[in-house]
Amino acid sequence: MKYLFIIFFLFSTLMYGQTLKGVISFTPKKATGENGDSELFEKGKKSILYGYVFSNNISLQELISNEGTTVDTTYITDSRLNDHKLETTQTYIKAHSVNHYKDYQSNIYRFESATKNKNLITEYVSIKDSISNYSWELSSDTLTVAGYTCKKATTIRDVGTKQNITAWYCEDFPINDGPMDFSGLPGLILQIELGDYNIVKFEKLKFFKDENIKIEEPENKVEMITMKQYIAKLMNGG
Repeated sequence: MKYLFIIFFLFSTLMYGQTLKGVISFTPKKATGENGDSELFEKGKKSILYGYVFSNNISLQELISNEGTTVDTTYITDSRLNDHKLETTQTYIKAHSVNHYKDYQSNIYRFESATKNKNLITEYVSIKDSISNYSWELSSDTLTVAGYTCKKATTIRDVGTKQNITAWYCEDFPINDGPMDFSGLPGLILQIELGDYNIVKFEKLKFFKDENIKIEEPENKVEMITMKQYIAKLMNGG
């Protein structure tokens, strides 16, 4: 019993007596289109950067890179066009504000995003739900991420369609958290592979001893809905 108390004390000290900060990248590997896989344009290949902080059993992943929707116009000229130009446009839709918030004490997950659509009108998403409970299958495979040895775990996520998820978690960090809505492994998830399409991983992370930060829950811009309601809305074209 004495040894169990010591282990619990050390775990509690790391969880509540320190703050973990980091930088997370979200990198597309390939795109999906209506007719199947498609190549990424140059702007689509750019990594998106998030700040990360964990303190007092609460985590926040917040978009920090300068993102947003852009519309590029190009002109095609050819002698067969009789000196006329053929105008084409490409729209790159990216959110300019994103927050993933998890409060483990209250079992609350919040997601807030703001994105300009192809008409450059801002659309908001506000989600409030319990923290996702994924059924992970552990593996002995290892991978080094951000200088740390990680173990592999896999699961399937249902976002209207089934998506294979691969996670790489590090037991050196006694925090059962991870990027986006992912958590529930015996250590901090340092990398998530969303099928064959995106990689989300920690680029940097550092503990700050004896520092506690009050992390505020994101403010909702529209009426909050559950994750299930949000997925149903997407499936209905909303």
